[in-house]
Amino acid sequence: MPTTNLNIRTDKEIKDRAESIFSELGLNMTTAVNMFLRTTIRENGIPFDLKLYIPNDITASAIEEGRKIAYNDTVKGYSNIEDLKKALEVWYIFIKKYLHINNEGIFILLIFYLFFNDLWVYYFCLMQVILCLHLF
Repeated sequence: MPTTNLNIRTDKEIKDRAESIFSELGLNMTTAVNMFLRTTIRENGIPFDLKLYIPNDITASAIEEGRKIAYNDTVKGYSNIEDLKKALEVWYIFIKKYLHINNEGIFILLIFYLFFNDLWVYYFCLMQVILCLHLF
């Protein structure tokens, strides 16, 4: 297919900012414009949103904590679901037997940690797994 040049005028700041985003997406200006034009034709209108995913502070913190846990040799890991279920069953039994908390109480405990603890993501995941174990 023969090509042609397309000359457009835009503010320098707009061009520079767009090129920066395209670069992060692995694109150059020509490829990005061609994507826009082809998709415009296919969709018969302004076609799409391209956005960089930037997590909020809570999500970024949870991701960082997960990475720390993943690479921390002192954190116990499990290679199969049965070992994990056995380990979590100990916590479930403790909570039900010694704290006399039923499933609804475990949910309330989860909410408490969710709002009052910096490690809420860890506790949320732990409590969800414990609740799921009870269902198996």
